[in-house]
Amino acid sequence: MPLLVKQPKLEGLLTGTATLKDPFGRQEFSFTGDIQSLLFENNPVGNISLTADVNPSTGIIGFTAAADNEFAKFNVNGKYNLKDSVNNQMDIDLTADKIALNTLEPYLGSIFGNINGTGIGYLKLSGTKKHILLTGSVTVTEASLKVLYTQCTYLIKNETIIFNPDEIDLGSITLTDKYGNKGLATGKLYHNFFKDFEFDNINVSTNKLLLLNTTKKDNTQFYGRVIGSASMNINGPVTDMRMNINGKPSSRENDSSHIYIPSSNNREVGSIDYIEFIQFGSKMENERLTKPGTAILVDMNIETNPACKIDVILDESTGDIIKAVGYGNLNIRVGNKEPLTIRGKYEIERGEYTFNFQQFVEKGFTIKRGGYISWDKPDPFDATINIEAEYSAKDVDFSSFPSLKGYRAKSDVDVVAHLTNTLKSPEISFEFVLPGNSPYAQDNFVQSKLEDFTRDKNEMNKQISSVLIFNTFVQQNQGFLQNQNAISIGINTIGQILSRSLTDYVNKYLQKIGLTFDFDVSSSNDLNGLSESYSQLQAAANFAFSKQWFKGRLIVTVGGNVDVNNPYTLTNKNTNSSLLLTPDFSAEWLLSQDGKVRVIGFRRSNIDFSVGQRNRQGLSLNYRTDFDRVSDIFKPSNTTPLRKNTLPVELIKPARDTLKVIKDTLR
Repeated sequence: MPLLVKQPKLEGLLTGTATLKDPFGRQEFSFTGDIQSLLFENNPVGNISLTADVNPSTGIIGFTAAADNEFAKFNVNGKYNLKDSVNNQMDIDLTADKIALNTLEPYLGSIFGNINGTGIGYLKLSGTKKHILLTGSVTVTEASLKVLYTQCTYLIKNETIIFNPDEIDLGSITLTDKYGNKGLATGKLYHNFFKDFEFDNINVSTNKLLLLNTTKKDNTQFYGRVIGSASMNINGPVTDMRMNINGKPSSRENDSSHIYIPSSNNREVGSIDYIEFIQFGSKMENERLTKPGTAILVDMNIETNPACKIDVILDESTGDIIKAVGYGNLNIRVGNKEPLTIRGKYEIERGEYTFNFQQFVEKGFTIKRGGYISWDKPDPFDATINIEAEYSAKDVDFSSFPSLKGYRAKSDVDVVAHLTNTLKSPEISFEFVLPGNSPYAQDNFVQSKLEDFTRDKNEMNKQISSVLIFNTFVQQNQGFLQNQNAISIGINTIGQILSRSLTDYVNKYLQKIGLTFDFDVSSSNDLNGLSESYSQLQAAANFAFSKQWFKGRLIVTVGGNVDVNNPYTLTNKNTNSSLLLTPDFSAEWLLSQDGKVRVIGFRRSNIDFSVGQRNRQGLSLNYRTDFDRVSDIFKPSNTTPLRKNTLPVELIKPARDTLKVIKDTLR
């Protein structure tokens, strides 16, 4: 059949008897047979009986078809005039007692998916091959379909749809979500036999319905679940479709509306500087939500209330998340060919700034009422934040304070975090506040020392890390941090502060034996799940010990990655342990004295959920340089250029041997 008819796509096995009468006179052609396992647009229709008569002199083909199987039950009677291409080329009647609605998905699949169910009715095809007219009506006995962009599935039962020439009239259809909530859909769709669809005032109104049901894999910029009242309107052709939504989440907390807004600060866990990721080709357009050729723009006005939870994910790898409820009016505009924009202000009624530091530190800062997030710039990650959160640390050790030396001094202390600037680059400042019942609330010296910490950001970060990890203050001259300035660079979340602090703390003791230590730990919950309780904590840490020889020209690093509750380990390994260690090794030889040019040999193992454990080894030539401004990269160097044989004599042969190894390896 594909040789004769390209659309619709028909496939199957035809058997039967063809009879040609009077081949040299007034020919007549007839056929009687069956079509077995008919596929209509890749959807099964089942077995069909078929009869046909052809009169070459008139050009009229008469045919009948009937199906009575698990997929379909219908009768077709029709005529097709091969010699008439102007007026009424076809006259086909279809009476269906059972017809599968998934046959419509290839035509409606730009907007809807997972179309399932059956219908009954009468349809008539007329017109010409170039302009087929479809009229009649179909009663949907029981069906379901999914709105691709919102990922919401709705049920339809005992609703009648009218087919007029080039038009589908929905009439008034009741939609039911999976929770039993209902909405009303009205409007019309114009089409050219299920092509070139155009929506004419399709309106869905409801007092309570599932309006959004996306996860991170559906939309990395904005996802979640929203149940509430809404008025949704769809207009325009599929090449330029507009969906306007005015909604308000349900005020019942049991309805569990939850919106997730990731920031652009999320980073890859466990990245190593000698591995470079290269993109080959161009990025494929995401076809999960829409099909090629479809342009959809969604404009949502959402009035939030405390029953709708909003999570702003500052750093998914460390688990730093602002979980809040409050009030606000947000305009969210997004499309498959237009970037996400958010306008409005969200005022926090209550919430928590939480982070998970591996499995031995899990802290939650209570957000004070009055904080806000304000979106007033094109980039939604440039939203202004002004949030104050508080964590009450119990029985903190104060004995490091000089005035309390020698005493077993403990007291509760409140750690107050101030988050300002933007979601993209949040600035965090801290202060310590003693509660009124603290024995040191009236101690002027202790109060003075706590105020001194606020004047020195590095000292404050050191004390914050010590209190949150070890529940104690440390002396100001105690080397908890190896590099006092390093902690303030590139730090946007409390989780990052703790990782940096622990690295520097261990380095203090390893310096004596010539080792350096690097440690990074991060954890995250499964944010794809939309249930109120997150799935079990997943965590990863990478560590490395480095040692230098030959006056720093050879650097050997041995380390590894520790994965906790890794999905691949729990699913595919024959072990009950949730802990997995994968080793790393690298050796760097500095070809130049300043260390800018070096050759690196490495071996790395890690766990990937999709392909399992991966082992990588290789050799690379590396060049590094430091700069304060981007323009410095393009300025000529002030140093004297290297001349031939400027390397020290003892390094010339090793350098040549190394380059030979690289050349042979590439060959």
